[in-house]
Amino acid sequence: MSQLSINTNVPSVVSQFNLQRNSDKLNNTLESISTGLRIRSAKDGPADLISGETLRLELTSINSAIQNNQRANNFAATAEASLREIGSLLDEIEGILVNSANEGVLSQEELEANQASVDQAVLSINRIASSTRFANRSVLDGSFGFELSGVNRFDQAGTLSDVNVRLANFNSSGDAISVDVNLTATASQATVTLNNGGTASVDSTIEIIGNSGAVTLNIGAGQSVDDAVNAFTDATGVSSSNGILTSVEFGSNAFVNVNNVVGALLTNSEASAVGTNVEGTINGQEFEGDGLRATLATTNLQLELSFQESVTTTGDVGSFSIESGGALFQLGAEINLAQQVNIGLESFLASSLGSVSVDEDGNALNRTLSSIVTGGENSILAGSASIAQDIVAESQRQVTTTQGFLGSIQRNTIETNLNSLSVAFENITAARSTIVDVNFAQATAELTQQQILLQANVSTAAIANSNPQTLLQLLG
Repeated sequence: MSQLSINTNVPSVVSQFNLQRNSDKLNNTLESISTGLRIRSAKDGPADLISGETLRLELTSINSAIQNNQRANNFAATAEASLREIGSLLDEIEGILVNSANEGVLSQEELEANQASVDQAVLSINRIASSTRFANRSVLDGSFGFELSGVNRFDQAGTLSDVNVRLANFNSSGDAISVDVNLTATASQATVTLNNGGTASVDSTIEIIGNSGAVTLNIGAGQSVDDAVNAFTDATGVSSSNGILTSVEFGSNAFVNVNNVVGALLTNSEASAVGTNVEGTINGQEFEGDGLRATLATTNLQLELSFQESVTTTGDVGSFSIESGGALFQLGAEINLAQQVNIGLESFLASSLGSVSVDEDGNALNRTLSSIVTGGENSILAGSASIAQDIVAESQRQVTTTQGFLGSIQRNTIETNLNSLSVAFENITAARSTIVDVNFAQATAELTQQQILLQANVSTAAIANSNPQTLLQLLG
């Protein structure tokens, strides 16, 4: 039996304790409902706090990575849009060149007007290349190209005529990337050899078909085919020396077909040949050959090399280093090589579009777009519309291949990475929510319960506090 006492009110103490405890629970529930959080400090759940903060850190890095991808996508889109405009201007120049080749019906004034139009188009290309900017940095003037050592982009003296590095991921120390080139086969032209060194023994007629077109030639007895064939090289893409018909182009797409219509310039009624592509490796990886061009695409290195026509040796033909440069994109949530991509954009100024090669005597041949303007060696007024057309074609190839590269980066790297990051962000957000967020339905139910308990505790505390007064009635 408990002792009745007026000095120590034990029931009141118990009631006050329960009242305080329920009041604390009620306040905690109210705080959870008002903040929406179940874990607000370490005392609410130490392990859950650690898990929640770890996931929040991951969400912060993923969110930044998503923003990085969006910005990288905008960068690529900006460059691609400007390249599209440059491509349109090259199309315009192509039309002007074809029109200018119709010299028989054009006056000198019309040719000069066409040349002026070409000059303006080239000027516009230079303006676009120099003024395209992103985040206040020039995009297409070569600022985002790679710094090379051991080779120039237009290397007139070595084995390479052009070097275009599109992607190079440096290691964490930023060490230079060595590029070693080994050839197992050089590119060749298609050749067909005529009888008698190309000198017709009787009146002859042959049809020559090349990459550029076809022509039928009549060769008188005792005459050589060389002059006749070479007069139509632009039309056929085939030249002749001592009766050896050779395609202008190199590679497996280059061909020469000859039909012996009349005469004995061929033993059989027809003969045909195709060229071969350059073959070999870059850094031990087999590259894809296309005529004189070699393309390598690996995870950390993508580049295109163009070889001089004079290269006839195989084996180790050269090496160079990629020292620095490019546009580095941090696409993943972790800062490491696997989650970065470093792309290069060469200059698209007229002086960089096209190519520079050497002739048989080792003299440099300027085949850049800047050479087709007034005063240039390949301008319309210089009578070089055909060469100018080849320059425009090569310039267009450079522009479109870069557009394709940027498009592949956008579609296959940036957009897929964005999708993956978005899914990860969604899933981690849901996981963190289950740990730190309050279950609102459960919390409101607890609130109702605690409100009822609090009211009961207030009532019982009042009764307990009145017990000593009741005992005083025993005094009479």
